[in-house]
Order: sequence, then C-alpha cells, then structure tokens
Amino acid sequence: MLKYPLTSALFVVAVGACLGAVAQIYFGNNLFERFGSFTVAFAIVVFGTVTNLLQSRAQGSYIMDDDGEPPEPFKTNTVKRALNWQGFALIIGTLQWGFGGLLWEYFHG
Repeated sequence: MLKYPLTSALFVVAVGACLGAVAQIYFGNNLFERFGSFTVAFAIVVFGTVTNLLQSRAQGSYIMDDDGEPPEPFKTNTVKRALNWQGFALIIGTLQWGFGGLLWEYFHG
C-alpha cells in the first residue's frame, strides 16, 4: 500500500462505486449511496493499515537509534503521498455515501 498509494486508493473507490452501481441496478432501494459507507469503511481499514506500518517503523527506528534514511517504502514523500491518496478515497466514499442518491438520479434519470 505504501509502494502504490494511488493504485490502492483508486482500487478502494472503484470497488465501492462498482459494487454500489451493481447493487443499485439489480436491487434498487438506494443501494448506490449505501455502498458509500462500505467504501468509507474499506478506506479506513486501508488507512489504518498504512498508519500501523508507519507506527511500527517509527517505533523500530526509535528502539534501534536508527537516524539514517529509511528504506524506500518509508521515505517521507512516499508516506505523504500514501496518506494523501487514502484521504482522497475517504472523501470520495463520504460523498458517495452522502450524495449518492442525488448523483444516481442525475446520471440515470
């Protein structure tokens, strides 16, 4: 997830939107917007996993007194990108959750 932050964020958004669209088409009952909550939950799980990796890395370098440059997945720019893209996935999922019914009606009449 840290190596491919954009891919993992887009995967979270795509899974939530696609499953929501399929559920809305087959079952109706405003399921597109309700699948936005699953998108948010999935993004939080991914976000929590990234945070856990960062925390364990920080604790490991504190214990070992390792002040050198961290390995590639834990470099500062990579970590910032990963957290920013996961925040993006949370925002999109929240918008799907809150305004999914309006968006569905706008695009599908």
